[in-house]
Order: sequence, then structure tokens, then C-alpha cells
Amino acid sequence: YSVIFPFVVIAVSIYCLWKFGINTHFEEWTGRGLYPGLAFAKGFDLYETQKGPLITMYGFGMAFFYSFSGLATHPNTAITIGFLISLLGLMVPFYFILRKLYKDRENSTLDSISLPLVSAFLVLFCLQLEKTTSGVLKIHADTPALSFILIGLCFFQLYESKKLNTFLFLTALSLSLAVWSKLPTLLALFFPLVYLLLNRRLKESFTYILLASLTFIGLSTLIFCVYGFDDVYYYII
Repeated sequence: YSVIFPFVVIAVSIYCLWKFGINTHFEEWTGRGLYPGLAFAKGFDLYETQKGPLITMYGFGMAFFYSFSGLATHPNTAITIGFLISLLGLMVPFYFILRKLYKDRENSTLDSISLPLVSAFLVLFCLQLEKTTSGVLKIHADTPALSFILIGLCFFQLYESKKLNTFLFLTALSLSLAVWSKLPTLLALFFPLVYLLLNRRLKESFTYILLASLTFIGLSTLIFCVYGFDDVYYYII
């Protein structure tokens, strides 16, 4: 039973997610969430104020997150890709984080793969029970913001184990993209700093402040240079 149970849970989860994916094709938020990604992939101005249509009032991060949907040549395919991006954007970091929790346990190779995967599915479905998180499998700005935060947490875990500033930079980049997906996630940019300060690692705290500041300012400057400060400010602020 211990071998069969994970496979049953995984099979049921995949079936449920397939149903969620079908529902995405009829969800009112799908067009508003997918349109920026398609526009970015095709090279359109995301924040045109004079000539073009209104594309988005959210940040660049959401358009970047869903940009692979632009590879599709049919609307249904684009929506399916968008849903898979949302799904993988949550499941992959969930799996990585949960695998770390199971790492210290003595498990077989099969259990070390299946248990974190089953747990990731359960976490994902538990999010559907709460109104504020039930939309994470839909195509809109909340999902990219949460995904980038989780990816940032994964990179920070790698930094903790490897002590390489490259992972600290990737943490700052991921969290900066989360902020540029949805502005209320700004406080997430400070969680590595708070963690390091609480552990009295002052040198690493200053390193993170420097990397996070340069990364966020650099990313913001790039976005303003491409789309224009006034246009971006008009739509987002």
C-alpha cells in the first residue's frame, strides 16, 4: 500500500489539474492575464499611452512570466501553455522546497521522488480551499508573483547550502520580478535581509542589500528605458 498510495494520489491530482486546465479556457481572467505575455512575446509596447490598445495595468513580470505562450499559433494552445506555466511555476519550487524537508529522512529512491511530489500536490490543492489563494491556478498576476517568490526562496536555500553570492543575486532577481509582477509583494524583497539580520550575519546582510538594490534598480531602469518611465508610471502607479 505504501508503494501504491503515492501513485494513486499523483494520478488523481493529474486528473484534477487536467480539469482545472479545461476550466481555464472559460475563466474571465484568462484573457487579461495572457494578453500581456502574448504582447511581450510579439514585441508590442506594454504601456502605450497614445496609439496602441491598453495591454496591461500590471508590471512587466507578469508579461515575462507568460511570454512563452507567444509560441502558440492558436488561442486554445496559448491558454493551455499559460496554464502549464502557472502550474509548473508553482509545482517546481514547491517540489524543490519539500524535497529539502525530506532530505534528512531515510527513504528509498522511489519515496524520495514521490513523497515530495505528493506533498507538493497537496499544498497546491490546499491553496484552493482559501478564497485569497484559490486563484493561483488561474492566469493572472497573483500566480507569477507567488511563483517568483517561491523561486527566490529556492535560490536562497541554495545560497544557504553553497554560500555563493550568485545564488544571492538570483534570489534578489526573482524577488524583484515578483515585485514587478504585483507591487504589494514588495515586502518579500526584504525577507532574506531580515533572516540574515536575525542570525547576526551582518556582512552577508550588507552583501544582500547591495545586490538587491543594484538588481532592483537595474531591472527597473531597463524596464523604464524600454517602455518609458512616464508610460509605466501612468499605468502601474
